[in-house]
Amino acid sequence: VRTIAGIAANGTSTFAHGLPSSPDFVFAVGAVTTASAVSAYMINALWDATNVTVQNSGEGPSPALRVVSVVAHSIIR
Repeated sequence: VRTIAGIAANGTSTFAHGLPSSPDFVFAVGAVTTASAVSAYMINALWDATNVTVQNSGEGPSPALRVVSVVAHSIIR
């Protein structure tokens, strides 16, 4: 689990996930805000065996994000 303060429009943030293998799932959840104006943002997560990269490909800055990377022990496919 990693908390990112926020990402500017068209910006990225990369961090080492520290998991034993590539994550099966990565979730990025935005913080709730009570601001009167909300910017449009769209979050994408990309990952590999070492890092997770979170992209904001929207038109405005994102709020603080909580990013959860998960390696599942068993997946039914």
